[in-house]
Amino acid sequence: AKVDNRGMKVLETRFLRNDSTLLPKEARDIFGTEATDALREAFDIVCDIGKDVVRVSVGASSSVSDAFLDDLEREPSQEDELKNDVRSSEAAFLMANELMDDGKPLGSTDDSLVSMSPHRFCRYTNNKGASNSDDKEKQSLSREVFGAHTDSSFVTCVPVAAVSGLEVFDEDTEYWYRPELMARKTWQKEMEAKGKDPSELFETVPGEDGEETKL
Repeated sequence: AKVDNRGMKVLETRFLRNDSTLLPKEARDIFGTEATDALREAFDIVCDIGKDVVRVSVGASSSVSDAFLDDLEREPSQEDELKNDVRSSEAAFLMANELMDDGKPLGSTDDSLVSMSPHRFCRYTNNKGASNSDDKEKQSLSREVFGAHTDSSFVTCVPVAAVSGLEVFDEDTEYWYRPELMARKTWQKEMEAKGKDPSELFETVPGEDGEETKL
């Protein structure tokens, strides 16, 4: 699907639960078999990370706010606080598993055959330098191609792009943050501290089998 004529193309994919078939099936012709398999692996990793982030953040929030101590009519004891922490963690685990669809079979005959979690691919036209051009037509192309919007999903996981264009608005502070740029700067500082070249955009780490892997 192509979204208007401002330089953005979007392909939304989903997986069948029973055999991990990528939908639409024509997408395999676009990506190829190897890339499609890599996409499924990446989707699983992103889902696992997303669940962990939700579980940890919700569990910590519930624990700090004493969510499971509201019914106490006395000052909570140390044991009460410990139970609050445990119940907060357990509830966060259940919520993450219930609300975040990882596309795997759920064990019920009433389950939807298709994962409810989409994996979207967005392609933006690079109009670098157009804003400095005297050509009015080129200047008009340099505007943002994907304006401010609110995601309808429960959680959005976005990999860091080569061009740091993502911005997120915090309603409490009324400030726009640039997470991709912040992540890139942190990466560069870590690489420089290790004496490595941050422009390589990957890091070699040892795996469980002793083999080194580029990340």
